Amino acid sequence: MTKTNKILIILVILLVIVQGGLLFFVLGLKSYQSLGQHRSLYVSKSFYDDAFSLAGDGFEIQDGEVVAVVVPHHLFVKDRIATLFRTLEKSDFDTIVMVGPDHLNDARYEIVTSGYDWQTPYGQLKGDPKLVEKFLDSGLVSTNEAAMAEEFSISGLTPFVQKTWPRARFVPIIMANYVTPGKLDEVIDFISKNVGRKTLFIASVDFSHYRSAMEAEAQDEQSIAVIQSFDLEKVFDLDVDSPQSIYTILKLAENFGATSTELLSHTNTGLIQPENPELAVTHNIFIFTK
Repeated sequence: MTKTNKILIILVILLVIVQGGLLFFVLGLKSYQSLGQHRSLYVSKSFYDDAFSLAGDGFEIQDGEVVAVVVPHHLFVKDRIATLFRTLEKSDFDTIVMVGPDHLNDARYEIVTSGYDWQTPYGQLKGDPKLVEKFLDSGLVSTNEAAMAEEFSISGLTPFVQKTWPRARFVPIIMANYVTPGKLDEVIDFISKNVGRKTLFIASVDFSHYRSAMEAEAQDEQSIAVIQSFDLEKVFDLDVDSPQSIYTILKLAENFGATSTELLSHTNTGLIQPENPELAVTHNIFIFTK
């Protein structure tokens, strides 16, 4: 074999390796969401079955089409969470967009989403990789699957979503606690233009944290008033674990025609467990209708 032939063979091999690597990279960029999978916070079906067994027939709500909800992710009140989803189970949604805090603020990005599926005790909750890919292309959000996997404001609620709407697509979004209203407005505008009318928006948010029971009650009075009046200017002063999520859900609710909101449930661990009155966590469930 001549020296020239050897060089040609080496060049061909290198070209194949480079093309193969490039193809893998491109396919990875475009389809990584469909290849991965996250797991719900708890995999025990009995844990969630117990919650739904306590839910009864759901909350009594005013007439109107449901657009958005605020629900806690503190599973201490899993029965109240299940009651909300029982209330909504007759509503038909194609897409569920859930926003919540990045509790650890370790995602390294302001806003993170994922197109991965979620394995839950009730089966696989399908992600929406096409919408997420478009979202990523906008430059407004990023992905960090490790941060998403450990974010319990999302993973703890995925079984409730899957049990209630087993054919819906799921788009989770977590937000750092420093995201500005201007950045949120851009994200809200993108979501409003790229989802269908049969979309439910969920804010996964707990309210007052680690205050005395009475202090928490006073803080929640303010939070409830701000949310019910859609007072966006005061949202970032609230004692909640994600003002960004509340701001987002209020504006999305408005964009999709919500004209009223109703407080369905309020709970305070400092009152439920009086032995720990100085470590209260509060929960409020709201529904937005048009």
